[in-house]
Amino acid sequence: MEKTYKQTLSPVAYLLLLSIAACPAITGCVGMPENKNAPAQNQSLSKKSRTIGTFVEDTAIELKGLKALRGDAEIKKNTHIGVTSYNQVVLLTGQAPTEELRERVLKLILGVPKVRQIHNEIVISAPNSLISRSNDSVLTAKVKSKLFASELSGMKIKVISEAGTVYLMGLVPTGIGDEATQIARSTGGVQKVVRLFEHSKQP
Repeated sequence: MEKTYKQTLSPVAYLLLLSIAACPAITGCVGMPENKNAPAQNQSLSKKSRTIGTFVEDTAIELKGLKALRGDAEIKKNTHIGVTSYNQVVLLTGQAPTEELRERVLKLILGVPKVRQIHNEIVISAPNSLISRSNDSVLTAKVKSKLFASELSGMKIKVISEAGTVYLMGLVPTGIGDEATQIARSTGGVQKVVRLFEHSKQP
């Protein structure tokens, strides 16, 4: 897959168009990170626009990260891990049965080129059931719909759900981040909201 990616951008371009069609609110640029609810392994972030090139880098990080995890037989068999990249900042979600496997996942993702920061939200437990994962997909859609229907429809907010916890990523002014958080918290089925916003200047 990596060789194909280097030779042509057609698969990535396809993913880009598909993602834009499905999730029109996914885009943005980098400010300083905010994470009020979750620990993170932080590196300093520079302020720059999240260009189409950065979107392509994020897609490549996710594909390479998942490929690295699939290459470890024990991780592939015993864990359920989500890898989400936004402005080369990676959110790891899911479940691993032991701390050793959790740390192994982290080490593999740290080895992916262009990763600048990781929020490691992997929980020590058995992998969630397919029903739970389906419920998370529905939850993500519900939160996105409420954001789209609100005055925040033009904001660049990415929504990820895992085991009833909703993670919000994006470049937004502080007040907008607070409003988006409240909308997510008021959505039926949401058990917890984790803010991973980066701040932008007020428009």
